[in-house]
Amino acid sequence: MAKPRAPRPVPAPVPALPPSPATGTDVCALGRGYGGWPAGSPQSRICDDAYGH
Repeated sequence: MAKPRAPRPVPAPVPALPPSPATGTDVCALGRGYGGWPAGSPQSRICDDAYGH
């Protein structure tokens, strides 16, 4: 006689994304919004220099 199958685990639900704190759609705006980069910070300046904003 065949062994009974073990029940499959139920995957955890995927959480919804939080509302966007970014103002704009460019990559540097996303870094400032989600990364919390203050305007004029080294991260923000490097991003602006790299992407030409």
